[in-house]
Amino acid sequence: MSRGIRVGGEATARAVLVVGARADVDLEELEELSLGLRQRLLELDVEDVEMARDGTGPTGAKSAGLIAVGTLVVGLTPGVLRGVVRMVTAWMEHRPVRTVTITIGANSLEVQAVSAEDQRKLIDAFVLAQESAPARDAADPGPGPSAEPDTDGAA
Repeated sequence: MSRGIRVGGEATARAVLVVGARADVDLEELEELSLGLRQRLLELDVEDVEMARDGTGPTGAKSAGLIAVGTLVVGLTPGVLRGVVRMVTAWMEHRPVRTVTITIGANSLEVQAVSAEDQRKLIDAFVLAQESAPARDAADPGPGPSAEPDTDGAA
C-alpha cells in the first residue's frame, strides 16, 4: 500500500485508472483493452501497473471474479503523471473507449474526447494540483490539514 499521494515530491502516488468502454464492448474486449493499456503504461517510467482487484476501483467499475475488469492501479514515480495522462489520451484515440478516469486519492480526472486545447488545460490543472498537494496517507484520503482559522494571532 502506498504511503503518500504526492507526485511532485519524494512520495509515490498510486493512481487508479478506470477504462470506460462504449456500450457495445463486452467484458472480454474490455479486459483486452485494459491489458493493452497496461503494456503501454509499463513503457513509461512508472513503478508498476497491476490489474485492480475487486474493491480497488471506484463504485460502478465492472468486475469479473477477483479482477476488476477495466481497472488498473499504477505506481507513479515523481514527475511521470503528465506523461501518463498524455499517453492515455493518445491511446484512447482509435479504441472503443469513451473515457479513462484517473484517480489519485480524492482527486479524479476524466479523460475523454474533447478538443486538444481543452484537454491540455484540464491535464495541466490536474497535474498542478497533484504536484502541489501535501503528502498524506493514501489510506486516509481526508481533506488534509484543518481549515479552522488561526486563533493565536500569528500571521
